[in-house]
Amino acid sequence: MFKRSNKITSLLVAAAVVSLVPAGVSATEVKKIESQDGTVYTAASFKNGSYYIDGEDINGNSNSAVYYVSPDGEYKELEDITSGSTAYNFATIYTNVDEGDYAVDMTNGTVLDTNIREDIVDDAGEALRKEIKKDTEDRYADANKARTYVDGNIIRKSGNYFLTKYTAAQGVNTPNNAGKLNVYCGKDGKYIDADYNLGKIKVNTTGASGSITIENTEDYEKDSKGFEVKASLSDISFIDHDLDSVYRFATITIDSESPVTEINGRSVAANVFNDVNGDKTKISYRVIQKISKAAAFNKIDGANYAKTVTNYTISNKDGETLDGLDGTGVIDNTKGYSYYIMNGKFSVYDTKTTSGEVKIRTYDLKSSNGYYYIDEGDTSTEDCEVHGTTAAVKGAGGILYRLDGGYLYTYNNNGDWDKFYKVDGAFDQFEVENKDNMILWNQEDGVYSVISTPAATPVSATATTTGTTTPAVTAGWVQAENGTWTYNKTDGVKATGWIKDGSTWYFLNGSGVMKTGWINDNGTWYYCNSSGAMLFNTTVDGYVLGATGAWSK
Repeated sequence: MFKRSNKITSLLVAAAVVSLVPAGVSATEVKKIESQDGTVYTAASFKNGSYYIDGEDINGNSNSAVYYVSPDGEYKELEDITSGSTAYNFATIYTNVDEGDYAVDMTNGTVLDTNIREDIVDDAGEALRKEIKKDTEDRYADANKARTYVDGNIIRKSGNYFLTKYTAAQGVNTPNNAGKLNVYCGKDGKYIDADYNLGKIKVNTTGASGSITIENTEDYEKDSKGFEVKASLSDISFIDHDLDSVYRFATITIDSESPVTEINGRSVAANVFNDVNGDKTKISYRVIQKISKAAAFNKIDGANYAKTVTNYTISNKDGETLDGLDGTGVIDNTKGYSYYIMNGKFSVYDTKTTSGEVKIRTYDLKSSNGYYYIDEGDTSTEDCEVHGTTAAVKGAGGILYRLDGGYLYTYNNNGDWDKFYKVDGAFDQFEVENKDNMILWNQEDGVYSVISTPAATPVSATATTTGTTTPAVTAGWVQAENGTWTYNKTDGVKATGWIKDGSTWYFLNGSGVMKTGWINDNGTWYYCNSSGAMLFNTTVDGYVLGATGAWSK
């Protein structure tokens, strides 16, 4: 299949394309990256250290061709793919080519004559259908439909996580009264219904003593005078997701038979609250919802719903309007801004391609005495290179990078950009998977650089038995190419269940894969953080974990 396979024997020789860079370079350390001649048309980088390159005069080959570059620097020409094809990084391990006519498995360079995007989406939809049909007819009118369509449009940005909509059964409340419920799921079909749980919204009404708490969109509560109060959702749009949570914009509307005076301890006279009817019986306000991917212990009409939901009012701690990125006070508008979540912070950025600027503002999601709000940071405006009408700013893994004046910068999510690579000043395009795996180039000048740090692999050893040499499996933690972790015992067998490494407990499923988030172990719930460590003697999402890590009901 391949015309030529050239093995680069050293990653640091002058002719090498790959520049090996130590992982975890300090933000204050600037490494110089060498460039080489070659015309790159399009490229994609991957976190395992592999690359897809379409170009001319690449690696000493004078023809125009498409290449798979392995993590150890081996070039393979992909004859089945024509130079000039459109391509992009997809689902963390694939290059999607010509709108799905082909795909390249970036773990081994195999060209797949299939629409891998559709395959992944279809598989997720089928897995979800099997999960959703279990006793959910009272929640979903179409719970038993033959095929579930899931939206693959969000997975390019956000990894293998999906959105679908189910038709609500009669009498079930839906956002915008549109008859559809938003359901998010992983590729294994494990899902949460995001339109039921509202966390805890405290509402005070005229003349009533004390506040009432609204926890979902299905039930209504009564104030001390017997007047009904309920809540609904509308105007929902997806923002991003991380390991544990989904983030989205939404409007919450409080309907009350008597006038509302306060919501979550803030007067409804504050300017972020909209008095819909003019008599304070219907109050709406915009929020960022943080919705846990973990399902609650109970179900609603047979369906899984989010264990926790936190609603951050789009306001400051006093309930006043934010300035916004452009000073208009609106951060979830339709002006072409991009949003992302990094380390629990919400950021908005705008690339002004004609002037070569990138403008960004980061917001902390905070709470004060039960009021969840957004703490607005300063706006950062910096220069960046421009290619055509596209600014040289890329986001990957919840991190922003920009290219300016021969330097690469990464945004530190605190209002500043850290310089970390010195590169050819001609570069005006780049594709990035992370700081240690990216490709930069200038097509017109015919120069490029590849920065590659292959994903860590376990060190192998050999053991000799009766004259036969066999590989010996390294004991300890092992990370797979897809990023998951397993643990080998000293006999080489994968551990399952609970293991203790040092003073920390971890939980491994039946396949040996380390789990995070809420763990249900024979009816007892535990919580493992994003590093897999079991938490204890603390509170998570309002649930108290004891000395053994178990949730005390």
